[in-house]
Amino acid sequence: MDIIYKIKNYLFPEIDPEVQKHLDRDSMSNLYRISIAILTFETLSMLIYVYSSLRTSFKDSNIISLKLVAFCIVICIFGSILSRYLSRKEDLQHRTVIIFKFIVFALLTVWAIISDFRHYRIHEQMLTFFTVELMTVCFFMFLPWESIILMGGAYLGLFSVLYAFDGASGIQLLNFSAMMFLSIIGMITMFHHQKNLAAESIQLEKRTKMYEEISHHDALTGVWNRFALEEDEKNMVGRDITAYMIDINDFKFFNDKYGHATGDSVLKKTCDELTKLFPNGKIYRYGGDEFLVICESSDEFQYEGELYTFNWYNKRRRVNITLCIGKAKGTPENQEEFLQLISKADELMYRIKKRTHSRR
Repeated sequence: MDIIYKIKNYLFPEIDPEVQKHLDRDSMSNLYRISIAILTFETLSMLIYVYSSLRTSFKDSNIISLKLVAFCIVICIFGSILSRYLSRKEDLQHRTVIIFKFIVFALLTVWAIISDFRHYRIHEQMLTFFTVELMTVCFFMFLPWESIILMGGAYLGLFSVLYAFDGASGIQLLNFSAMMFLSIIGMITMFHHQKNLAAESIQLEKRTKMYEEISHHDALTGVWNRFALEEDEKNMVGRDITAYMIDINDFKFFNDKYGHATGDSVLKKTCDELTKLFPNGKIYRYGGDEFLVICESSDEFQYEGELYTFNWYNKRRRVNITLCIGKAKGTPENQEEFLQLISKADELMYRIKKRTHSRR
């Protein structure tokens, strides 16, 4: 039963939606590249063939050959244009990708069978079909069970045509069957390899994003940190902004009287209040109990006061928390002017803090 389950899972794998999207985009990129490569090769082949034929005389066989090459070029143009278009779609649908891949595969296979049948009739080597199937193994991604049907169908299609012509007397059945078997195994192996790579790539992207989020946010409060501010400095140049420097009054008192856990709670509550106070602003923890908020000066939701008080509850006891707020507006022309704007808001905040303490 365990072997049956493994075989079933290998042929009919369950694929995460994110992995499927990644595979679909990879499929379109692969199809675009191979279409361009074949298009280039076949176009050059046609030009060389036409040039050499003009030096002699065109025969019916020459015209048929040109039509077949032209048919391949049309397929490649169709494949390259549509695959490029689909790879850039944000809402790429899996069903669309499957239908498109099947159409291109079917057209190329039919072209390859017709081309090789012409060679077979005059006892020449059949290379086109096997080249197309090798290309399919390397660049097309179908589900394992789809690969069995499509690749098996392609080989059986060629064999049927040759068998109807002369009983496929020029074909060594063992070698032909081995090629078919190896092609199917190759497609299935390539699919699972690409699926694993896609899953690893997605996990790496998620970890990278998570580490970036951690490195740019304050671990305690969840707001942006100084590192994020340093990276944002260049984005503030040339913008009409308002900087708010905010300090918690008597924060040391809370730490000394109630402990650091309580102090941490006050910091978190302060960030919640700042989010309400500046809904469109970007909040940074500047240091200890100091916060910086950057807003667009055109933002209609701006706090104009120098002090802001909110209630914080400690063991059912209500405590008033007061914030001192220094504000500075400007349009910094470089990063140095942006830092000067912050310093100006910081100086104003300390004057407000000093004035507030002197009234006690």
